[in-house]
Amino acid sequence: MRAFVATYAVKGTLEAVVTLLRKRRWKPVLRALFSRDSLQFATFVGGMVLLTSLGRAAMIKLRRKDDRWTSAAAGALGALAILLDTPARRQSLALYILVRAIYAGLHTIMRR
Repeated sequence: MRAFVATYAVKGTLEAVVTLLRKRRWKPVLRALFSRDSLQFATFVGGMVLLTSLGRAAMIKLRRKDDRWTSAAAGALGALAILLDTPARRQSLALYILVRAIYAGLHTIMRR
């Protein structure tokens, strides 16, 4: 819930500020603050955090240990939250997540 509220506040505020700077009127600013895009993006981030947390807790309870496989499975479950976002934004989010996954994998290999 915290992730949803924080994401919604940040995204909505950024959209409102950009709209205010562009149009210099208050009605479009209020529309931007409570936009569907902000709500949908916050739902995605909140869902990702929720699914990852629940997945990790469930895996720890089932496997009775907390290791890399538990984190990987929880992350894979959390990645399903991308289905909550718009199809237009999924590709760019998937690309960002792929780059972060490659970085994490290389970082893990280099630490050994």
